[in-house]
Amino acid sequence: MLALLVFSPCMFYSSGILGAATVDDVIKRLDDALGNRDVHLKERVALIDSLKSEIHPDVMSRIKEYETVGNLYRNINIDSAVMYYNKALALARSSGDSEREGLILASRSALYTLMGATREAVVDFVAADTLIKSIDGRKAYFTEGCNMYENMISVYSFEGLKRPYEVAFSIQIDSLLTYLPEDSDEALFYMAHRYRINGKTSLMLAVLSDAVERLEDDDPMFGRCATMLGLAYSDMGRNDDAVHYLSLAALSNVYATNLTGMALGQLGILLYDKGDVSRGYRYLTAALDNAVLSESKMRAMRVSEFVPVVSRAFRERDQRKIVFSMVLVGALFVALMVVAYLSVAMRREMKKLKDAHAELAEANHKKDTHISEFLNLSSIYMEKLEEFMRIAKRKISVNQVDDLLNIIKSGKIIDEQTKVFYEIFDNAFINIYPTFVDEVNSLLLPDRRIEPSCPGSLTTELRILAFMRLRIDDTARVAKFMGLSVNTIYTYRNKIRGKAIDRDTFEKKVMEIGRIA
Repeated sequence: MLALLVFSPCMFYSSGILGAATVDDVIKRLDDALGNRDVHLKERVALIDSLKSEIHPDVMSRIKEYETVGNLYRNINIDSAVMYYNKALALARSSGDSEREGLILASRSALYTLMGATREAVVDFVAADTLIKSIDGRKAYFTEGCNMYENMISVYSFEGLKRPYEVAFSIQIDSLLTYLPEDSDEALFYMAHRYRINGKTSLMLAVLSDAVERLEDDDPMFGRCATMLGLAYSDMGRNDDAVHYLSLAALSNVYATNLTGMALGQLGILLYDKGDVSRGYRYLTAALDNAVLSESKMRAMRVSEFVPVVSRAFRERDQRKIVFSMVLVGALFVALMVVAYLSVAMRREMKKLKDAHAELAEANHKKDTHISEFLNLSSIYMEKLEEFMRIAKRKISVNQVDDLLNIIKSGKIIDEQTKVFYEIFDNAFINIYPTFVDEVNSLLLPDRRIEPSCPGSLTTELRILAFMRLRIDDTARVAKFMGLSVNTIYTYRNKIRGKAIDRDTFEKKVMEIGRIA
């Protein structure tokens, strides 16, 4: 069973993708495949479960088998993949296998980027560099480095934010190419990336087009090359070509049970632009489902950027329906992202505390009780949404569309939910870190300390520090949570540091508040 899973990762592919005569044929097959994607996923999970049941007792075998399970989970459930990498990592460290430890750290770093943990990814990757010595190990290390920076680049649409990661990606590519045969498919794929970064578009298109025509459709490189080619044509405005290659890539991903691929979401947007609203919306929804199932927050955020396009399409089709659709989709998406993120964050913290020391069981139990407060937040969102749906239905049924629009434009609903979020967040955070305010003030100058207006609440400055303590250090995401601009968040952070006794170590010491040794 182990050999079958390790050496045949693409056993779920259907042959003959390139045999389809037209794009319409590929799209039809993609529709059919999406209808059966749960079947493919269940089969893949069943096989992984059977492998897990055959884990051997000796340490060296367990390390390899845990790592194999982690590799198989990479594209279907990132959290599970990281969990098994952590198990393998602990055994590798206890057995003194520094080479294997480094390889596992490198593999984990690529997944951390999809989870939104960019800082942790870089720490893992740097630590792995000194541990891996063998030629095969260095090749695997630089391959994961390429994966890590490729994931980082895929998150950003603004060229200015991409550029530093593209430079780092190019360095990893140069290092990896020294270990690959020049005419290998993998070498050509990364050469195409380097051509793209250096602005040599024609060379990139030539290499990728040749690869897609030459590769078998059950080759793992086929989907990656087709995705990159489709995205390149999309950037160039050649949408017909982009749809062609992204359709091939999306179908390849479905058959491979790859839930973290980008092709399906981008294909949905292109089909919207071409007027196929219903299919485009279906693909976007499927892409968002994939991101949630795989627990890839970065992919979910990327798909969320397409929501305005969905709104515009429905506005053109029916002005009255778009109001309801926008509110429904927006509210459900915000609720889903908040609950998913907070649940994952709390579960990760609970996991760390549970594994730390047996005597911390009482502290773990205390933190468990506060998860209910976040679930209560979700319940409140759903109740408010149901209440709004009833109002909308009543207003529309009596042709009071203007009244409904006035309710939405007033912003009262959002303001109320923001206030509820602050109350629940403040209460939960202070209960988990009861000394947080006092410890923050101990780091500030005596005459610059921050005092909340009432017990059990936080000021805006303290909430920014609270998000920082929860490792939510992406300024754009903090700004969205708090309803402020990114510049305002930067201004607050600089203002807080200006109050610190030691500005250089202030944020590091904030991160240590409440940490259990």
